[in-house]
Amino acid sequence: MNTSPICDYVTLYMGDATGSNYLYSWSVPPNSYYNKDKGLMCLVSLVQADAEVVNANGLVISTDLGQNHLIADEGAANKLNNAYSTLGVLGVNATTELVYMSPEPIKLLATANPQTIRLAFNSAETAKTKTTMTDGVFVLKFEYLIPEVSKELGYKAEYKPAFPEPKNF
Repeated sequence: MNTSPICDYVTLYMGDATGSNYLYSWSVPPNSYYNKDKGLMCLVSLVQADAEVVNANGLVISTDLGQNHLIADEGAANKLNNAYSTLGVLGVNATTELVYMSPEPIKLLATANPQTIRLAFNSAETAKTKTTMTDGVFVLKFEYLIPEVSKELGYKAEYKPAFPEPKNF
């Protein structure tokens, strides 16, 4: 998909989150986004992450922002919440620290400029075990679809460029 070269990055700190157990949310003020008039749809991805959890051998990070990804666990006895899409996975390195290793980030189709971001955390070892977070920071990247692509997808988007076209002098 074609996206605008101007992206937004939102950094989420666990200390700013509300929630408990495995599901946390952050309120994001509208002025956190560089230009709120880019369009209605974007691709969201996890580009950096650092987390501390108790007794975890890996971490699956999910969000309810994604519109183009479902969790395939049909027929499973303990189903995951299919309203959440996998955003990334943190593995364990040789010193048993969680590290974000992503050769290609997962890009979820989402509504642009969300006012609330919700993340869910599950154990990577037993993906359906909810994981309580003790500390962490997560950086999300928002890549905005160019208006023509949004229209092709059936979404009506009004586009106002962040910088006006240069005028002839």
